Amino acid sequence: MGARVGAALGLTLMLATTVAPAAVLHCNVGPVTKTYGKTSWWVYSCHDYSNIVVVTTPGSPAAPFYFFISVTRGEIQLRGEGTGRQDLTDAAYKDLNLLKGGDVAKLIAETAKPRKHDSHRTN
Repeated sequence: MGARVGAALGLTLMLATTVAPAAVLHCNVGPVTKTYGKTSWWVYSCHDYSNIVVVTTPGSPAAPFYFFISVTRGEIQLRGEGTGRQDLTDAAYKDLNLLKGGDVAKLIAETAKPRKHDSHRTN
């Protein structure tokens, strides 16, 4: 058994050193507050200008939960994860699933706008 574990570990380490690491995505531009599924959410955009993260606001009954929305070649992919109230996150998912590429682009532009209360922002 020990030899099998050692061989498997060796293969894993070898593969890990030959496969390029995944790019790190920073999604810290914003937030803007939006309502999806009758619940308040914070929307952040990512530094690649094609992805957004939608996060429950503090104290939300849908918390903890987040959605990740990516746009690739005009196609939107929506994923969510968390343990918030399912009825609320399902309702938000339904609303977010209606977004089109242009809607995501507008959200990205909105998150990048400087706001008076954001003195720590650099963009």
